[in-house]
Amino acid sequence: MNSTMNEYKLQSYFKSLCNSFTIAYSQVKRLEKEEDTLETTYSTYEELRIVENLLQILELSKDFSNAEQIREQYVPQISSEEELKKKKEKLEETKAWYQEQEKQLKYEMRFWSMEMERLKDRIREILIRMKAQQFSIIITSQKEIITLMGIYQNSLLSEYRVINTQEKYLSTFPTGEMCEAFFRAYELEDEEGMKDVVQKYF
Repeated sequence: MNSTMNEYKLQSYFKSLCNSFTIAYSQVKRLEKEEDTLETTYSTYEELRIVENLLQILELSKDFSNAEQIREQYVPQISSEEELKKKKEKLEETKAWYQEQEKQLKYEMRFWSMEMERLKDRIREILIRMKAQQFSIIITSQKEIITLMGIYQNSLLSEYRVINTQEKYLSTFPTGEMCEAFFRAYELEDEEGMKDVVQKYF
């Protein structure tokens, strides 16, 4: 009875940690998307460099007698130097805002990534203890699959084989392409297959 309670408590603790881990995981994924969006939508580095080069051409051309010809040849679509300066000012403002947003995203990313690693360490401790005591985990949610993929990202399947795969418990196993691919690799003890699953879905 006492062993059963210990097993139950460890399973409950594992599931609780999985809930916390998937919160951190979802935050990291959200931030990755926001970083991509920020980069593709608001990064002005290239455009600002072009404008600065055009202004430099205009500035240098002032020393030549054929300044107007040089301007028309190299800066054909810009009506005035003043227009370029205004554009540069706006781009520099956008760049400053972009850098601030980028800094904030990196700070949040660092926090949630560290939280994920901290939770992984605690989860590994639980799995090692369960394996040593020959306990098992009955998987009931996708959160647990995501968490275990996080564990198997840098570990071998053989290190943490604690899932209860008895037929009577498989009715609670979550369904869907990701979960089925995970179970297939786990059941077959396919280390390479699990690496592929983690790479594709995690």
